[in-house]
This record gives sequence, C-alpha cells and structure tokens, in this order.
Amino acid sequence: MFHDKHLDRRILKICIYAAVTALITFGIGLAIYNSGPFWSKASSIVGAVMRPVITGIVIAYLMMPLTNAIDRRLTRGRESSPHSSRTRGLSVLLTMAILIGIIAALAFILVITVNKTVRNINLDQFRALGEQLQAQYSELIDGINSLLAQKGITLDSLAPRAMGFVKKGLGIGKVLFFGLIFSIYFLYDGVHIGAYWKNAARAILPDKARSVGRQLLMDADEAFSGYIRGQLIDAVIVGILVSVAMLIARMPFAFIIGLMTGFGNLIPYMGPLFGYGTVVLTSLVGGNVFEHPGKLITGIVILAIIQFIDGNIINPRLLSNQVRVHPLFVIACIIAGGALGGLLGMLLAVPVGAFIKKQFERFLMARERKKASQT
Repeated sequence: MFHDKHLDRRILKICIYAAVTALITFGIGLAIYNSGPFWSKASSIVGAVMRPVITGIVIAYLMMPLTNAIDRRLTRGRESSPHSSRTRGLSVLLTMAILIGIIAALAFILVITVNKTVRNINLDQFRALGEQLQAQYSELIDGINSLLAQKGITLDSLAPRAMGFVKKGLGIGKVLFFGLIFSIYFLYDGVHIGAYWKNAARAILPDKARSVGRQLLMDADEAFSGYIRGQLIDAVIVGILVSVAMLIARMPFAFIIGLMTGFGNLIPYMGPLFGYGTVVLTSLVGGNVFEHPGKLITGIVILAIIQFIDGNIINPRLLSNQVRVHPLFVIACIIAGGALGGLLGMLLAVPVGAFIKKQFERFLMARERKKASQT
C-alpha cells in the first residue's frame, strides 16, 4: 500500500511539473507573440548599429596594409615597436588623409568634367538627335511608355520615387560617414580589439571549435584580402589609363568613361560592358554620332586595347598569388551573387565562391584521408 502511495505521489509530481512547464512555455510564446513591435524595433536598432560597424570593418580591412606600411616606415630605426600609440595615430591620420584626398579629387574632377561638357552641349543638336531617335525607334518608345503606364508610373508618381531615392542616398551617406569613424578606431586599436576577442573565444569556445574558426578566418582572409585589394588597384589603373587615353583622343566625358570602366573592372567580365556602354552614351550626348562616328570608333578601339593589356598583363600580375578558379565558376558566382545581393553581391561573388570552393576541397581531402585510414 505504501508503494502505491509513493507511486501516486511521483505521478502527481510529474503531472505538476508537466503542467507548470506547459504554462511557462505558453506564457513565453504568448509574450513573444504580443511583443512583435518590440522585436521589430529591436531588430531595426541592431541593424542601424551593425551597418556602420560592418562598413567600418570593411574599410579598415582594405586600408590596413597601407596603414601598416606607413606605420613601419615611421617606426623604422626607432625604439618604439610597431602599432605603438605614438606612431599609430599618425599612420591612421595619413591613411585617412590619402583616402579622403582621393575621393575629393575624383569628385572634383567629375564635377568639372560634367560642368564643362554640359556647357559645350548644343541643345539644338541634342534636340535633333532626340527627334531622330524617336523617328527611328518610335515603336520601341511607344512600347516603353505603354509598359510604364501599365505599371502605374507617371510623372506625378515620379516625385515620391525621387524622394525615396534621395532618402536612400542620405541613408547610405550616413552609414558611410559613421563607418569611416568606426574604421579609424579599428585601424588605430585593431590589435587590442583582436586580442580581446581572441581571449573571449578562448574562454567560451572549446579548443576544436576555436581551431576550426581560426582556419575558416585564415581561408576567408586568403580568399578576400588579396583579391579585393588587387581588383581595387586594377580598377584604379584601368580607370586612369582609360581617362588619359580618352583625354588625348579628345573624347567627350573622358573622365566619366574612365571612371565607369574602372568601376566595371571591379566585377570580372563587366569592365568592357561598362566601358563600351559609357562610350556609346557619351558619344550620343557629346555629338552627332550618326554623322561623325569617328569618336565612337576611336573610343571603342582605345577601350579594346586597354582591356587587352589589362586582361593579359596587369590583372594577372596583381592577382597572381590569389585563389585560382575556373572562368565558368566565376561566371556562375557572378550570376548567383547578382541574384542574391545585386551589385554588391556581384562585387563579392568571386571571393565568396573561392572561399566556398576551398572549404569543399578541404572536405574532399578529409574524406580521402578517412578512407585511406580505413583501408
């Protein structure tokens, strides 16, 4: 009888625990369900903070080699060690001055080029060109207008869309501004920040997880660092070469052509498309290309020569030490990156693909070693 009472008490205790657990689970679920606005607000706050932080990490990651090189130059022959606070601040200041100087110079040249070219545009000639294009492609223009009307896009609806673009532009500018501030701190105190998180990982994670994480970070650095920096240097070189060559050939919007070609070179196989498209557009704006096609032909020939030199000499030398991937794999990565992340996804597609490829090769090697050990 005592055994039965003891059994009944155990069953009752289990039922009570189950009921309490169910009530607590239901209460937590109900709280989560009713706190939707809170989590939405919290996620927006986290996103607002993380966007400039990630931007700062990217800027610091790209500028770190230059900062370290300046720091080594400043500490050469002195007793102070690299990354000391005495010279690190000056190194970061010089790095930021170089970066801001380059951006300001590009913006100044762009404004001067556009202003000068706009002044030289013959409005009557431009209007005649528009009428000629409308006469030749009237059906296409009518089809575009009909499609826009079906989508509800009118002149009245363009104002809110323009304001939306302006707000997005201001938002991007704010992220870049604060990202630049974060990057200054990362460049200045990156060694101590890295040491702090290494100690945190050592305290929280097991040794195997830390080893795997360290290997992943090394692979990611190998895939991203040299490739992205090499592509940036290649884009600058190509942009300068195209701009100078177009100026010598007296092409309209020479600097804009160089800028767009260099930007297109950041994405493999996209440089020629950006370059040729910009040459055609600027030739249409800068003069009557139907009566005087010489400028257009000259611009295309210049681009073809520079792209050939870049593809066979400049770019391979800059990226000679980076991960090699097949051209078909590069194209597949660009398509996937564009589908997932737009232009930014296309910019990062190749190094991300190279990183994934390296992890797949490590997996295959591990499988082969396991099979070899079992035989």
